[in-house]
Amino acid sequence: RVFNPKLEGRAVIILSSNDGCAIARSNEAKECGVKMAQPLYQFTDIVKKHDIQVLSGNFHLYTDMSNRVMQVLADMAPATQPYSIDECFLDITGIVDDFDEYGQAVQAKVKQWTGIPVGIGIAETKTMAKVANRMAKVSKKTDGVLNLVGSQWQSQALERTEVGDVWGIGKQFTKKLNRNGVKTALDLINQPDAWIRKEMGVGSLKTVRELRGEDCIGFDSIPQPKQTTMVSRSFGQTITDLDDLINAVSGFATAAAADIRKANLVSSAISVFMETNRFSNEPQYAPSQSVELSPATNNTKHIVRAAIQGVKEVYREGVKFKKA
Repeated sequence: RVFNPKLEGRAVIILSSNDGCAIARSNEAKECGVKMAQPLYQFTDIVKKHDIQVLSGNFHLYTDMSNRVMQVLADMAPATQPYSIDECFLDITGIVDDFDEYGQAVQAKVKQWTGIPVGIGIAETKTMAKVANRMAKVSKKTDGVLNLVGSQWQSQALERTEVGDVWGIGKQFTKKLNRNGVKTALDLINQPDAWIRKEMGVGSLKTVRELRGEDCIGFDSIPQPKQTTMVSRSFGQTITDLDDLINAVSGFATAAAADIRKANLVSSAISVFMETNRFSNEPQYAPSQSVELSPATNNTKHIVRAAIQGVKEVYREGVKFKKA
């Protein structure tokens, strides 16, 4: 929508790299009944009925836009912790007097500098902030910003949050909790600690205590450097031609090089892997080849050259590759 304002107000769905399933949905698409990760063939009729705009994913663009948003956030808080491509925690302890005003300022600045609308949830703990953020997105009264710090609305927010929507509560625990009459986050915090620990473990007990306002997760603004990075995609159609395969892997290698440069790291080796369609009845082939980088580097040219070398060493003529 930033680059195509005509999509404002329309139901929009973004598909996975091989156009297989929905990986992002506008609020309008959600209201039409499209589920997250739902295969395209299952909601084709919904698309036709509601004239939904369906687009292929552009992951390099999303990464770039995410980096822009994260930079704006980093300028507005002494410590930040990106959690995913579209989520970030900000530690604003001791620097804010009016949380509502601050949340609105963050929202406005991100919109001004990137064009991206964001939801802001503010609370004493990460888990409770996630609850606030979820409520901010679905409640029109909040205008996208909800502050639950010392708020009388905390219990109401927990009551309106299904237990399966609580950060850290998976599908299996949700089923177990529902069987025991625990339907909402408010139900969850009212369970005895001993029962939570016995039925769900210490990790879930920390989640419950976070919902009660006790900081159990903490805030780490300096993530540990990762040891590896991987860029991999499934192809829309199988690839048999060597040049086509080299072009695809070169693109992946370029993205990987950019990734490690952003982390101020270098690589001492690259590993190239390719595979045929595992669901096909045809003969399977899934080779991999490592190529040493000496000296270690984050230079795109050197990394792409090594990737191409790896492709050439394991390529087999006539083999139909589905992923690399």
